[in-house]
Amino acid sequence: MKFLRNIQALLITATLFFPPIAMAQSDSENTGLVEIEEYDTSVDEVTYVKAVDLSAPYKQRRGKHGAIFGVAAEKFYPTEMLSLLDDASIDQILDKQPISLLAVELGYKYNFSLGSFAVTYGFATGFATGSLNNASRKIDFKRQNISASYFADMLFNEPWVVPYGSAGITQFILEEEEYTAAATVAEDSITTGFSLNYKVGLLFQLNWIESGIDSTTHSEGLRSSGLENTFLDVHLSWFDPTQDLYDPRNAIATKDSDPNLNAEAQLGIGLRLEF
Repeated sequence: MKFLRNIQALLITATLFFPPIAMAQSDSENTGLVEIEEYDTSVDEVTYVKAVDLSAPYKQRRGKHGAIFGVAAEKFYPTEMLSLLDDASIDQILDKQPISLLAVELGYKYNFSLGSFAVTYGFATGFATGSLNNASRKIDFKRQNISASYFADMLFNEPWVVPYGSAGITQFILEEEEYTAAATVAEDSITTGFSLNYKVGLLFQLNWIESGIDSTTHSEGLRSSGLENTFLDVHLSWFDPTQDLYDPRNAIATKDSDPNLNAEAQLGIGLRLEF
């Protein structure tokens, strides 16, 4: 009995001074296993994203990618064009009055340290009316083009003035109608082949108007829609003729060819938005 009491005293002492061992022993007696708790020492990767300061100058805040949208009123007058219905010149029909076109443009813009490149799709439409031989004439013009442009928009902290140039390919759709008060006398239409076009212009930033009215307007526009800049766009355009031209001296052989729509330094004025 004295031996058993001594063993019991030793077990009590071990429990008091070495509780983890005692617990492990107790558990091992119950399960036959000793549990070892493992900790995950791996560290998760943390990514920090720097917020864009909307009040910073354009030169500092703009990202690499953007979008542009433009709308413009343009004048177009192809001086060498002949009528689709006969060989009358455009001067005889329109009396040298230019055709008014409404043009829209949408595209992608890539920004870098020396400026930006853009690829855009444009569409324009308009018409002109005139008369010839006591009959009225109407000519409808539609134009679509794809252009590549360079904008020098990193000259200043803010793009107060931005020179730019572009080149692209153009296609025209023409419809001509001769009519009297009673009925349509004749009509014809053609979709031309592709030709080259060029444009140079200046953009004038208009953000100062918003800032003058309310200094928070521009930052709110950036936050809500991503609108970076609003510009007044003044430009001149040149349009080359296609390679397959109608020749009145060889009318039968070239009757299905394109009219000569060569036009130089055509003025356009509009608005351009940068997002």
